[in-house]
Amino acid sequence: ALHGSQGLGCAAYDWYGCGQSPKPQDWDAYAPGMLQEDLHRVWQWATGKAAGSGTTPAQVFVVAHSFGTHFALRLALHLEREETPSSSSSSSASSSSSSLAGLVLLGGTLSPPSGGHPIMRLPLFVLDCMQSSLSDSFRRLAFHPETDPELLEEQEGLSNQNPMHMCKAYYRQFE
Repeated sequence: ALHGSQGLGCAAYDWYGCGQSPKPQDWDAYAPGMLQEDLHRVWQWATGKAAGSGTTPAQVFVVAHSFGTHFALRLALHLEREETPSSSSSSSASSSSSSLAGLVLLGGTLSPPSGGHPIMRLPLFVLDCMQSSLSDSFRRLAFHPETDPELLEEQEGLSNQNPMHMCKAYYRQFE
């Protein structure tokens, strides 16, 4: 949601397979490069919407959760590189003002798993049977023990909507 009336903008990235986003069966739809491209398009959409409300890209925050934090960091780096004048440019060259206001990174990890978590090598029907316990483990790691029980219940419902074919496709492709 964009809040131009308050002088702020927010682009929250929800990748394929999670939440209310599409859940394609195609393994390639979850390739890191495709997901990064999706985030860049979300950025372009948000900054275009922001411009229409009088908000500049420098007032837009990107909010990311879990492994989405890696994509958000890569987006910020990409935008920073776009703004850095090349060595052949004049030192007084102005930036393209495409930088973001900031990142809000929630529940990220230090690095993506190399080759994916070994559990994702199990057959899909086994992962489907394990989904509830995997979601419980995720919530124990992602949330403070004193988190509001209603929020935890809501997150359980959302986690169980994420198909295991998406989780397997995503986690197995990280190198």
